[in-house]
Amino acid sequence: MTILASLCFLVGAVLGLRFKVLILVPVTGLSWVLVIANGIVNGESLWRLALALVVVATAIQLGYVGGMVAQLVFGSTDSARSTEAREHRPAPDAARRIA
Repeated sequence: MTILASLCFLVGAVLGLRFKVLILVPVTGLSWVLVIANGIVNGESLWRLALALVVVATAIQLGYVGGMVAQLVFGSTDSARSTEAREHRPAPDAARRIA
């Protein structure tokens, strides 16, 4: 169960870096289908299967939030540097007029 939660957290984090929040609906649905199929094949009890579904959905959502926070914290410094570099670069037309 820990490996499943960790994997779902990482998937959610990657999704949080790239996609909007609506991606969670199909990804959670797909993960539920896979967990249910695995539980049926392995003969899991209904309560254990329900617990696995809750863990999967929660881990994906927490990973998504973690990915968004990471993008906010670490991505903002890169965009600020690139904006700053663009502001100090002279325009091509201005360089021709000076020369």
